[in-house]
Amino acid sequence: MVSKSFSEARREITGDSWLDKLARASLSAAEAKFSGREAPLLRVVLSGVRAMDAHDSYLVTKAVQDATAKLGHIISDPTTERSAAYRSDRERARLIQRGQTGNVIVFGFPESTVEPQEYDLGITTETLAERAVRELVSVLPSSADDDASLDAVLAQRPTVRNAVNDIAQAVPRRAEGLGFRMTPTSGEAIDSVLSMEQAGGT
Repeated sequence: MVSKSFSEARREITGDSWLDKLARASLSAAEAKFSGREAPLLRVVLSGVRAMDAHDSYLVTKAVQDATAKLGHIISDPTTERSAAYRSDRERARLIQRGQTGNVIVFGFPESTVEPQEYDLGITTETLAERAVRELVSVLPSSADDDASLDAVLAQRPTVRNAVNDIAQAVPRRAEGLGFRMTPTSGEAIDSVLSMEQAGGT
């Protein structure tokens, strides 16, 4: 009997109808549940509010994507800086919004473009977007009292400072700040925050 992996079955669904999208999403969920590997996720929490309105959601989503794109650029090409997120950078380090509820937005990542090998040794390939988000979450403060991390941002290269500024500008005035949790495919989760007070000081 020949059986296909969830990812192989998902790649064979090439349509763009709602049914095709539903089938791909179902296969992704099944793969995450039964493959023994958790899909990497970025969870962003708007602290101090119970629900995120559409405008705040847009600002936070755009800031996180732009910051990820900028950091993805310097990971790919460390010789040049970025003060703006270009379309090509966003396409290479793309985030996918998996859902939003209350004051939380969950982002996922595109699948790796590395072709699966004949023998699966359990080795996972981190995408550019995952590496960029890991860098972003690592450079942000670990707590609202972590002034040392904010000071360290000033010593970072211009693109990193610009990416952190994107996040700072997206913190709504009515909120206490933004919280981040990057859950990689393997290894420990990384947590960070950017409080309203910290955002004002960047």
